[in-house]
Amino acid sequence: MVLPRLISGPNCHMCEVMINNVRYEYNNDFTNVTVDQMKNSLYIQCDLNFNGFTDAECKQMANQDAADVLQQLKEGKSSYRICQQENFC
Repeated sequence: MVLPRLISGPNCHMCEVMINNVRYEYNNDFTNVTVDQMKNSLYIQCDLNFNGFTDAECKQMANQDAADVLQQLKEGKSSYRICQQENFC
């Protein structure tokens, strides 16, 4: 399982860190989390983990894909799988 990480995108690890931080923020319980709450959490993670153009790209992803990310978190998908689905890995 090491091979996919070796060929993954440059922001793959940071995406995983962001998703893990969001999991921690909500104690891995997304039952009552709204899309707007998820979007806000992802924006905060973008600001904490990226800057400049990459921060803008991250926020664009958060804006477009917050609902999809939330659904995947509710389904219990791994952070790597979510980042892969969102084309960060």
